[in-house]
Amino acid sequence: MHSSTSLLQKAQLICELSDGHSLPQALQELKEEPALKAMIEFFGCTTPEEAVLLAWAFGRGIQVSEFILQDIIDDFGKDLHQVDLLLHSLQALCQMNLLEADVDPTDNSFLLAKFKLPTQVLLAALHQNAGLLLPVKLARFQSYLQFAFQLIGLVKADKLNAANFHKSLLQAENHNTHLPAIQQLRQLIPDFQQRLILLVLLEHSVQQDHKWIDLTDVLKYCAPNSLEAYEVLCRFRMGQWQLFREGFIQPYSPEIADEQHVKLTAYAFQVLLPEIPVPAAFQSSLLRVILPDAITPEALFFEPAQQEQLGLIGSVFQQDQLASLQAALKSNGLQPGISILLHGQPGTGKTASVLQWAQRSGRTVLQVEISQIRSKWLGDSEKNMRRVFSDYDRACREYTQLPVLLFNEADALFGRRLQVERSVDQVQNNLQNILLQAMEDFKGILVATTNLPKQLDPAFDRRFLYKLYFDKPTQAARLQIWKAAFPAVNHKTLVELDQQYALTGGQIRNIQRKFTIQQVVGNKQPDADSLHQWAAEELYRERSDRPTVIGFQAYRQCS
Repeated sequence: MHSSTSLLQKAQLICELSDGHSLPQALQELKEEPALKAMIEFFGCTTPEEAVLLAWAFGRGIQVSEFILQDIIDDFGKDLHQVDLLLHSLQALCQMNLLEADVDPTDNSFLLAKFKLPTQVLLAALHQNAGLLLPVKLARFQSYLQFAFQLIGLVKADKLNAANFHKSLLQAENHNTHLPAIQQLRQLIPDFQQRLILLVLLEHSVQQDHKWIDLTDVLKYCAPNSLEAYEVLCRFRMGQWQLFREGFIQPYSPEIADEQHVKLTAYAFQVLLPEIPVPAAFQSSLLRVILPDAITPEALFFEPAQQEQLGLIGSVFQQDQLASLQAALKSNGLQPGISILLHGQPGTGKTASVLQWAQRSGRTVLQVEISQIRSKWLGDSEKNMRRVFSDYDRACREYTQLPVLLFNEADALFGRRLQVERSVDQVQNNLQNILLQAMEDFKGILVATTNLPKQLDPAFDRRFLYKLYFDKPTQAARLQIWKAAFPAVNHKTLVELDQQYALTGGQIRNIQRKFTIQQVVGNKQPDADSLHQWAAEELYRERSDRPTVIGFQAYRQCS
């Protein structure tokens, strides 16, 4: 392989040997010249005439930025008979992107065009890397990305300045607008600088295994000077980036104003690298992520009428049903969001039902971390509440199916609005107003559970499409729960337990956990007496026959 210097020297040698000759005469002089063969092989020229003209353009283009046909005629013997040959070769070089012209090669005015040597052609020669040459038309978007990655590598190695990097990449885009992915990218991100940032982030993700990156390390390649880099960074902190609004990037900590570490979202990979499956890596300090694979399938038992209602709502979670339902709602001028309120007795299967619906439909559950919403800092509670829904919107772009937004123990946030007497009352009312508006505009799946429905503000009533009450299980349902939890225990014991203790499913689940702990830790098989004891403990609130005694009096009674 020739060094980059020798390739330019060969171009210079061709210029010297052809100087003053017409193009046909020059070809006779260069017929056996290795330098001409090297130019043809490296740049993929289809004729020797093209290689001679390109070598001349190297000598001319380095000295001056532009040239015209008359300049070529003057240097090639001022023979006007060769104009057709020159024009044909110039057209071929322009169509191969080895030369640039300010007129389309097929236009009648091409005779008067101004020509110049493209930056990437000079870079390819300097770095002896033919991969930097932009093909006429790329067949795949991945080829365009490979070209972009090579340029980014040169920028990072200080072998290419930012201005030439931007120019070369924009030329590559313009030459390949036939690719659907480039069309889509331009439509989603109209600003070229934002697309530039996106490609640098993608190159980093591919090279560094999707790690976080400081934006200042990105902007030094994408902004021409430090002042513009600072301006772009300020726009990011103010949430004005198209990349952020369209869901292409996610900040490490959105609640920290000065945080500037970012990485690409799964949605960005779906757009840029659709052929490569990338797992969603959604993160939020306000939403606990429960993946469907992490939910253990479980049989839930209810009385028949309630089981039918739950089955109906559960079917809404299925992708085909949800798509049809949302389309029907939209066609009738209604919001496509599905909001569900599950209320009733504790331990009756409200949260468990949501998890099972999500597991069966393959949906991720995003459980709101209610304790993280309220803040001692003025305005932060309201900001966090808005972020719950903005993070959910971001998650919708991350996952292939709409995730479920779950407000467990919703009365802590959905409670009645208060008469303002203290600042904390105003904060509560502000949170209510944000919630009401967010639910009005909601387009996903929202489920709220509560044991205290009477404490909810009446304004939320019409925001919930479905409202389902969970009562304590009937005797038949309880017995089914007992049998599912303790399949090895004889039927008679389970019937006795059911008749003596009217427990909920949650309470029976607690007994099942104690049963398992006794087997593993206590290294012994629990008997019927243990089950009765644990069942009685679950009803401690209802045992009013003897008051609980604590403190010194309790000590005296025991002594």
